[in-house]
Amino acid sequence: MKISDFYSGGRFDPLIPTPEAFLGYAIGDRLTPSAGIERYLTALAARSGRVRLRPYGTSVEGRRLYCLIVTSPENHRRLETIRAHIRRLADPRKVRDDAEAEALIRATPAITWLAHNVHGGEHSTGESAMVTAYLLAAGQDRTIRHILDESVVVLDPVQNPDGRERSITYFYSAFGIRPNPDPNAAEHQEPWASGRGNHYLFDLNRDWFPVTQPETAGKVEVYLQFLPQVYADLHEMGHEQTYFFPPPAPPSNPHFTALTEKWWRIYGEAVSGALDRAGIPYFTGEIFDAFYPGYGESWPIFHGGIGMTFEQASARGLGIRRTDGTVLTFREAVRHHVIAAMVTCRATAERRRERMRDFYLFHKTAVEEGQSGQDKEALIPPREDPLDGERLVRLLHRQGVEVRVARRGFQVRCRSYRDDRVAERRFPAGTYIVRLDQPRKRLICGILEKETQIDPAFIEEEVQRKRERLPSRIYDTTAWSLPLACGVEVFWSEAFSGVRTEALGPAPRRRRPPRAARVAYLLRYTSNAALACLVELLSEDRRVRVSRKAFRISGEAYGRGTIVLRAGENGEDLRGRLADLGAAHGATFAPVDTSRAEEGIDLGSASVVSVKRPKVAMLYDVPTSSLSYGWSAYLFEQRYRLPFTAVRWGALASGDIRDYNVIVLPDGSKREYQRYFNDDFFRRIRGWVAAGGTLVAAKGAAAFIAESGNGLTGARLITDLRDLQKKDAEDASSEEKGEEKKKGNGKKEVPEEFRPDRVAGAILRVRLDQNHFLSYGYGEGLDAMVASDYVFTPTQKGRAVGAFEEGGRLRVAGFVWEKMLKALPGQAYCWDEPLERGHVICFADDPGFRGYWEGLHRLYFNAILFGPSLAR
Repeated sequence: MKISDFYSGGRFDPLIPTPEAFLGYAIGDRLTPSAGIERYLTALAARSGRVRLRPYGTSVEGRRLYCLIVTSPENHRRLETIRAHIRRLADPRKVRDDAEAEALIRATPAITWLAHNVHGGEHSTGESAMVTAYLLAAGQDRTIRHILDESVVVLDPVQNPDGRERSITYFYSAFGIRPNPDPNAAEHQEPWASGRGNHYLFDLNRDWFPVTQPETAGKVEVYLQFLPQVYADLHEMGHEQTYFFPPPAPPSNPHFTALTEKWWRIYGEAVSGALDRAGIPYFTGEIFDAFYPGYGESWPIFHGGIGMTFEQASARGLGIRRTDGTVLTFREAVRHHVIAAMVTCRATAERRRERMRDFYLFHKTAVEEGQSGQDKEALIPPREDPLDGERLVRLLHRQGVEVRVARRGFQVRCRSYRDDRVAERRFPAGTYIVRLDQPRKRLICGILEKETQIDPAFIEEEVQRKRERLPSRIYDTTAWSLPLACGVEVFWSEAFSGVRTEALGPAPRRRRPPRAARVAYLLRYTSNAALACLVELLSEDRRVRVSRKAFRISGEAYGRGTIVLRAGENGEDLRGRLADLGAAHGATFAPVDTSRAEEGIDLGSASVVSVKRPKVAMLYDVPTSSLSYGWSAYLFEQRYRLPFTAVRWGALASGDIRDYNVIVLPDGSKREYQRYFNDDFFRRIRGWVAAGGTLVAAKGAAAFIAESGNGLTGARLITDLRDLQKKDAEDASSEEKGEEKKKGNGKKEVPEEFRPDRVAGAILRVRLDQNHFLSYGYGEGLDAMVASDYVFTPTQKGRAVGAFEEGGRLRVAGFVWEKMLKALPGQAYCWDEPLERGHVICFADDPGFRGYWEGLHRLYFNAILFGPSLAR
């Protein structure tokens, strides 16, 4: 394929190598590994004065993350000045007046950011980055020179190199002597886990504000160094589609302004014109929304940029036949992305001043809204375990949000985050203060508020679509609150507090050994910092004990789940090791010199139980969800450093599992679980549990167990909501269900109106049993992310530890269908089925959700850490 096929009418510097000349094959003839893309772009930077390569991080598997900065040599020489000007325009408090802002706008090129390959299997995006980079580096015509003079183009060619490598390796392992366009061909059918996610199988296009993965962390840091005015995120979609670009489908995030709509229209018209001239079909306003703030399209908008998603139908290799008989080739897919990317750069250059002016206006109005709005500050008071609040504010800070710390106590009228009650409240020194009269005001509200409102018109349309039995247009979760995810209390003040503050400084992590204890060291199990310490102590084979009851000793109260380390049985280095753990995790170990309690149990009580080191096997590969497995694997390996063994289904079905005392079954399709595991599996696993094992099952795996009828759980999976109205679902008369038809498998088909509806990523309140080890470290309840249509009745023979809240208190945030608001209260969220010496512990949804739902981590790990040691 010639360069003229991508860009017509141009002249190019013959000293700059084309991708074909460098790689030895034409773009579109092969899939280029991430290392090949990096080699070519490195050579481009070495040959062209327009190009600089800037590393910004390392992937989980150790591959370099980098971006390419392409502009005129003159702009390169003053790049730091350009960035300084943009920082001032992004903070109008640093600009004297609009006249000074206009002078900066006239003198400052705009920045266009082109992002590729956030999903590793979307091959055409990475390939198109090489072509776009070449055109900008070697092009000599007036259009390209104008782009380079008026703007700085930043290309991130491969955001997810680990996923791309996994995808391309599979493709060539299944590839024959020539491309096979048959969509059933193995080369088009990636196996579990596909190349979409990174090493931990995370969808990096959902990670922008949680920032759990190193790929995201590096990208966020370098993004804030440039603050682009335009951010185009290039993707692929199903091969039967065409090309998608803005405007997105509804709903949009309500914190976006009319400026966003304006520029979606401007760039949409530019792209549509280019695609029309090239005879390329496209669509807009369908499927892909911009509601969730963690997309690569949405997050940049909160920083004043115009975020856009470009989606190209995927060739899923080098070519694939569509149902209409046409063959979509890889070359075509690459070409379409290049056309869209180049016209985006051109539109930015042509309307540079207008785009820069609106960038400035976005931030100026954000500050003004913060000054005049009802809410003036977000206040996060220090906690007994300060690390949870600190994690939240540092997550805000790394995304460009200004956070201050109160130097003394103060009082202010404020609104409670949880119940919206307004009252005067006293806040102590050390309270984190996030003022809303700052440029990131809309980001603060977008990720801190309890609930982001969905356009009522969209909800009405959803209701109508449901009546007509059309599929839902909800694309992702409808709630995501960071304070609720972290379990952190936040208040919104009605006035600026006026207290003296200081900037948020580096995290204090001083190593302070606890006083030497004659008897024991105690650790309150009320934070995820304590969880991290517990995991490390168990991994070191320390003798760790947990208190099953509350007590008071040396004048201090300690709750259920308190960790007890006896000084006499943990070696002479214990005190120093606890100092290291305290410094690393922000935890405090309290020394005590007596076992005698003033209230409650003594430390020598049988209720202070030794905790075994968990030996964990986690199901990997089919039938699990790759996302669910990846979330748990990340939490185990990166967040809490808990070793585990990933096993395939055959090991559980017929292998030797006696060496493990915990088996984790991540979420997965209930039907897929049924395909892989039969009655023999249940007999084996039942014997293993009875001998002392703990089986932990999440979401679809729990549904599989509940529906199997093999006696591992007394909870029932409800598929007909009428069964909830009966004391015994088995008594349902045929007369009451006479309208039902038999399916081919003999099961009765439930009418649509009686089937559970999917909860589309909403936050629901869960009430906790305070007399079970699963709830160690918690109060009476917690907030859980729920994204399924599963309804589980409370177990009849075990312990329903977590139940969905009743009395109208179920929904905390997000969209929930009315019949689910009626069906879920009182039903099971998590439960324990003791079986002789072991446990079967189930979760109705995934407690590892996206790796950032900190408020569920102890609940999840309590099953794993305490299950093998505690009877109930």
